[in-house]
This record gives sequence, C-alpha cells and structure tokens, in this order.
Amino acid sequence: MPKCILFIIWGIFSSKSAVDPRCKLRLDQGPCRVYTIRWYYDKQANACAQFWYGGCQGNANRFESEHECRQACVFFSGGRN
Repeated sequence: MPKCILFIIWGIFSSKSAVDPRCKLRLDQGPCRVYTIRWYYDKQANACAQFWYGGCQGNANRFESEHECRQACVFFSGGRN
C-alpha cells in the first residue's frame, strides 16, 4: 500500500512540474504592425484568449490556434485538458 501512495504523490507533483514554459509568460504583442490574430494563455483566467500579434518579436506565449494553446496550457482539476 505505501508504494501505491508514493506513486500517486509522484504523479501529482510530476504533472505540475511539466508545465510548458510558454504558459508562464505575459502577453506581448510585439512592436510591429502587420497584425494577425493569435492566441495566448492568460494565467489568471486559466484560459486562452485571442489577441492581435504585430508580426515580429513578442514572446513564445503565442499560439496559432485556441486548440494548440489549450493543449499546452489549460489545466482542469483532473489534469491537463
């Protein structure tokens, strides 16, 4: 029984440490003005949202689709969505 409990605890902590580092970054639209719609992860809302990406620079918290953003960043009580 103790091995089973240790395995469960290990699973809980290892899944939280596997958060994609892009999900920790703040929104950065970049300085350029060749606007396209992209998706970013909002940590406070634990949700993905659209934004206007300027086309250059910015940071890695930028996804082509809502699905890609959700797969990388959105978590529910049962684990990653």
